[in-house]
Amino acid sequence: MRIYFFALIAALTTVFSHYPGLRGLYMEYWWYDIFMHMLGGLAIGFAWAALATLFGLSSRRMWAYIIFGTLAVGVAWELFEMYFHLTGYPVGTPLYYNDTALDVINDIIGGAVAAYIATRKNRLG
Repeated sequence: MRIYFFALIAALTTVFSHYPGLRGLYMEYWWYDIFMHMLGGLAIGFAWAALATLFGLSSRRMWAYIIFGTLAVGVAWELFEMYFHLTGYPVGTPLYYNDTALDVINDIIGGAVAAYIATRKNRLG
């Protein structure tokens, strides 16, 4: 039950933190995009953790499920940004590739934190 609470709180925090970003924080503070990708990765990771608990996965399998699930959603988000021209840099430039790689890495870091917390909570009850 606790993992669902973590997933809900992380998702709501991500949604409510995204709005100020749309109002200019992404452009005003360079680190806000990093923060949002880590927070988004955390939210997605907790969502995958909630699904993993429904399937009764072991801690080791839960780690893999969460990390690869977060990676898949992160890559899908980057493709969404590219398709709808929402990137901060022109597609195909070195800055674009660097930004995209950092975004996906930050998504995975957030997912890894969620996996750590979820598996720790799973072991502790």
